[in-house]
Amino acid sequence: MRQPLVTSALVACTLLAVACADGLPEQSLLESVERGTIEEGTRHLSSPALGGRGTGQPGADSAAAWIAERFRAVGLDPAGDDGSFLHTVPFLRSRLSPDASMLQMGADTLRPARDFAVLTTPDGDSLDVSGALVFVGYGMRDSATGRDDLRGVDVRDKIVLTLGDVPPGVDTAAFMAATMATQEQLMQARALLVAGLAEPDRPFDEVASRLMRDRVTRVNDEAAPAGGAPLVLAISDEAADRLLQGRYAERKAAAAAGNVDARPLRERVSITLRRSAQPVRSSNVVGLVRGADPALRDEVVVFSAHYDAFGTDANGAIFRGAIDNALGTSQLLAVAEAFARQPFAPRRSVLFLAVTGEEYGLLGTRAWIEANRWPIEQVVAALNFDASDSEVYGPMTQAVGLGAEQSTLGDVFTQAATDIGVTPIADPYPEQGFFFRSDHFAFVQRGVPGLMLIGAPAGTEWVDRSRQWLQPGGDYHQPSDTVRSDWDFRGPLRSAQLMALIGWRVANADQRPAMRAAPEEPDTAPRP
Repeated sequence: MRQPLVTSALVACTLLAVACADGLPEQSLLESVERGTIEEGTRHLSSPALGGRGTGQPGADSAAAWIAERFRAVGLDPAGDDGSFLHTVPFLRSRLSPDASMLQMGADTLRPARDFAVLTTPDGDSLDVSGALVFVGYGMRDSATGRDDLRGVDVRDKIVLTLGDVPPGVDTAAFMAATMATQEQLMQARALLVAGLAEPDRPFDEVASRLMRDRVTRVNDEAAPAGGAPLVLAISDEAADRLLQGRYAERKAAAAAGNVDARPLRERVSITLRRSAQPVRSSNVVGLVRGADPALRDEVVVFSAHYDAFGTDANGAIFRGAIDNALGTSQLLAVAEAFARQPFAPRRSVLFLAVTGEEYGLLGTRAWIEANRWPIEQVVAALNFDASDSEVYGPMTQAVGLGAEQSTLGDVFTQAATDIGVTPIADPYPEQGFFFRSDHFAFVQRGVPGLMLIGAPAGTEWVDRSRQWLQPGGDYHQPSDTVRSDWDFRGPLRSAQLMALIGWRVANADQRPAMRAAPEEPDTAPRP
């Protein structure tokens, strides 16, 4: 049973204001976005029965079929393969074979998950690497202080052990700059072993569990990394101590003080990795509301949300992905339902794209764009749902428009938010780089204005709570991301209404949104 609409005086007044300003169609649209659709969809998609909706796993197929049926039931036109709602994408899904993978130094053997995990690796099912071991401390080079942890060291063809945490008393930005100065030199190593990644609230087994998840790539993306980048492993502090013959704490303290003994060790290290890979398929789900204006209907506004999460791992843990992104997918469904219910179609076409493979690098969205199902030059805006935990903390009174400053789409966001009583605010955690991390950005890279919302309740208390959700020990990308009894679905409803209104106005405007600047994706490669 769907929940009734919120009927508070505030909402009634703001809906009335919109109706008076822009006519009854907008009021009808907002009233057609149903909280029940959002709550029902979130609970279903994050249920154990769908197994975490992992790309290439059966749960993802079940989720895609369910979303397709919802699109059909509300009256969207199918826009997938061969008259269906599904756009199928081939992938390779691979898993590290723990029994056949190891790191050896003499008679001592380290094992994956317990002692190490893979950060980055050249593609392929098999990898064998060996070389002399050298410790380079934090791998820093700073011309201002004269520090150079790699001074006099030849790392070519070596196995390099380095520290990945920030040394005490060093500014994080300065540390990142000092380690970037040695990247080109470290890329000459055969392998990099990164210690120091565990924290008091994030033990190494949690770090390893994230890194040991299955890897998913598109079939045509399987080329080896350019330049012969080395293998990079995260290792536990205990493993580092074994490699340094019980002197890890001593040598780490010396490195923190700027004293690095980087002479090659006598021991020779060998690394063996084996993967089992299989071809799999997963599907984007695509539905369409055809525009009514013959002069504009070939242009399209895209609403997107990724329905995938991390599925079920080798140990049977289910990453149910309730906030990320069963909630966002259900907001997409509610907006699709609202558009389909309107007695008059918008001038431009509106496409609803529930995508797979986002968690592995926006793979489903990139596949849809490259398939040229709709010419990219005719896509006028990309409005993306990738739900924020802050939306379920209470009624939404303020919102961040990620990407608002990049295009005139930001003006539409500001006006629409104001019209329904939502205050636009600045991004409270820009260091997270959320604008670059979800499906709208694949469109932005092709010159399409893009927008994603972070909705929030009144006040500022939610910021710290949301940071905790994202930090180690929080629910982000963990099996604990499940629907909670204290969630307030009025927040996601308001966010969906705001996004629906933005999309409606863009779809009916005389002029399409225009880019103000072309944002560049930051260098987010993992630091060795």
